[in-house]
Amino acid sequence: MEPSSDKKLLHMNVEQRRAIVAAERALEVPLQHVTALSADDRRNLILRASTPSRSVIIKATRDKDYRPQAAEAFEAGLVKEWVATAFLSRHAPGNAPAFFGGDAELGLIVLEDLGESLGSLVGPLLGDSAGAAERALIAYATAIGRLHADTLHCIDRHADFLQRDFPAAIRSPFGAEAWRRAGVDKVAALLGSAPPADAIEAIAQRLSDPGPWQGLAHRDGCPDNVLLTDGRAHLIDFEFATLLDP
Repeated sequence: MEPSSDKKLLHMNVEQRRAIVAAERALEVPLQHVTALSADDRRNLILRASTPSRSVIIKATRDKDYRPQAAEAFEAGLVKEWVATAFLSRHAPGNAPAFFGGDAELGLIVLEDLGESLGSLVGPLLGDSAGAAERALIAYATAIGRLHADTLHCIDRHADFLQRDFPAAIRSPFGAEAWRRAGVDKVAALLGSAPPADAIEAIAQRLSDPGPWQGLAHRDGCPDNVLLTDGRAHLIDFEFATLLDP
């Protein structure tokens, strides 16, 4: 692969140049027509670019605490998205943009571009048609349900991708004790009072013994993260994705 020409990189800042070079190295193809999609104050750098055969999205973390070699690496949004999209591309395609590669050390992934002209859930929800909003929400619920159904019993395969690309990372499940320590306080802060004791124990019991109903959850239902086309919803931005504890 020939490296990017200096002329092509002249209009980019240092951060963008570094991302393009890393993405080209991961894909082993040159990139063209690079466009920045994110503002400078966002937590990630996001670029759209073209290969000789497709359009791609490049996403690089700006998290100064990003440590891919640490045991707590899975706490990083970039790592969650890397693992989720890589896993889904192999075992449940169609539930997320396809994962094409990345640079784990730099904190960069290259994903399928679902299309520049796609609308999002924002449009129907803010529009004047109740019917359009209802259809869009049904499409969104269908996408979430399909994701959960297609990834049931996925815990070991999901872990394989985490260990393959981030071998030092440890995924600590949010179990009963963690719920008693942190979850109760968060619920109390939201409600203004502690939840009933029997509800606390019921949730703790389910977390201790979740049973077979464990799949991958998107966990970021911002309407901007739901793209719509031909009556179908497509989920993007898997930075909060992790296993669903029922």
